[in-house]
Amino acid sequence: MVVDKPGKTGVPEVKDMQRNQVELTWTAPTDDGGSPVTNYVLEYCEETAYRWLRAGEGESVLGTRYVVRGLTEDTAYRFRVAAENKVGLGPFSECLLSVKVKEPVGM
Repeated sequence: MVVDKPGKTGVPEVKDMQRNQVELTWTAPTDDGGSPVTNYVLEYCEETAYRWLRAGEGESVLGTRYVVRGLTEDTAYRFRVAAENKVGLGPFSECLLSVKVKEPVGM
């Protein structure tokens, strides 16, 4: 059996938002490369920036849901995610279109 890096995950989607954090979900890759996915790497960057930052540096992301904290209110961000297995990190998903972080209406 050939073991390889996992395929692309689904595009992250916003499930909840507060003034300085966003909860994202995504679908697992349809191809795990023949080895179980052990971690997800979630990255974000400001809409006008080109430097991606890793969310939860040092944390393991085991499921397909994660809350990115420490964001700046009224700033637009892009998000992407990649699956990892024992062989390595697969390709990043397509980027979620820019999301402006803000307190939900009615709060």
